[in-house]
Amino acid sequence: MGANERVTIYDVARAAGVSPSTVSRTLSRPGRVSASTAKKVHQAIQELGYITAHSSAHAERDTHTIAFSVQRLSNPIYEEMLTGFRERFDDSYVPVVVESEEDAAREAANLRRILPQIDGLILASSLLTDAQIANLHKQIPMILVQRQVSGISSIMFDVNVGIAHLIELFDQHQHEELLYVSGPERSWTSGMRWRSIQAAAGDRGIKVSRTKPLEPSPSSGFDAVELWQESNATGVITFNDLQATGFLQGVDRAGLEVPRDVSLASFDNSIAALIAQVPLTSVGGSNVRVGYHAAELLKEQMKRRNNQPREIVLPMKPYFRKSLGLAPNK
Repeated sequence: MGANERVTIYDVARAAGVSPSTVSRTLSRPGRVSASTAKKVHQAIQELGYITAHSSAHAERDTHTIAFSVQRLSNPIYEEMLTGFRERFDDSYVPVVVESEEDAAREAANLRRILPQIDGLILASSLLTDAQIANLHKQIPMILVQRQVSGISSIMFDVNVGIAHLIELFDQHQHEELLYVSGPERSWTSGMRWRSIQAAAGDRGIKVSRTKPLEPSPSSGFDAVELWQESNATGVITFNDLQATGFLQGVDRAGLEVPRDVSLASFDNSIAALIAQVPLTSVGGSNVRVGYHAAELLKEQMKRRNNQPREIVLPMKPYFRKSLGLAPNK
C-alpha cells in the first residue's frame, strides 16, 4: 500500500470478517469482545497497517510535543540524533522519546497511544511495515530515519559506499571469509547492510555468510562468538557497536584475542566503538547531522503537509581502529 492510501476501520473489518462496530469495540473496549474475535481484528490491523482508531483531526491539535521513536535507548546514536534535533528545532516544542525495544508490536502500540498528544514524529529505524508507516504519514507530519517508504521524507546514510570501503580494508588485510552478525529479523537496516556486504564482498572474491537474526545488544554479540567459531570466517562484521562490544567480551572469555584470532568491525561509529576494550573499526556518519536534517524536514512538513517528499543521503565511512588486523596465518 502506498503512502497516499489510508487504511480505514472498514478495511480492517472486511479483512477480519467482522463489523466496523466490532473493530471499534475491540480497540476501545476490549473486554466486550471474545478472545478469538480480538485475535482476528488485531491480525488484520497488523497485516493492513491500521495504526490508530482515533478519529479527531490532527490539524485541530497544538500540543507542542514531538515524538522521537527509537528502538533502544541504550544505543548512543539516538542521543546524538536527539542532540542535533534539539539544536535546530523550535525550543518551544518538547521532544519525547518513545522506546520499542526491537518489538514491532510494541512500537505500533506505543505510537497508537501517543499519536493524539503529539504534533510531529521522527521514526528512527522503524520495524513497522510500509503500510503501517504510510498510514501514520496520513495522520501526522513525520520523517523517517534509516528507513525508506515511497512518498515519505527520509534521511539515510550512504551504506553502499561505506561498506565498500570496509570490505576493501578486510581485503587489504588478506581476509578471505567474513561472517555478518545480523540484526533483528524485521530490521530494514540489517537487510540493507547484508545485501551491500554481499555485493561488495562478491566484487573482491571474499566469501560471506550471516547468522540468524539477533537482537542488536551486547548479550547477542557475546552469544555470536559461538556461531563464529562454527564458521571458517577470519573476520566478523556486527550489526552495530553494541553487538560488537559483547562479541569482544565473548572472544576474551574463550581465551582468544581480537584482532589476533579474529578481526572485528561494526556499524554506527558511536561512543561505544571508541571506549570498547579493543577500539572498534566501525562504519558510520554524523548522527548529529541526522538530527539537524530531521528537524529541518519536520519543520517543512508541519508548515506544508503537501510538500514533495525529500530524501537526504549522508556520507558514511569506516573508521579504522585496532579491532581489524591481518587475517590469522597470513
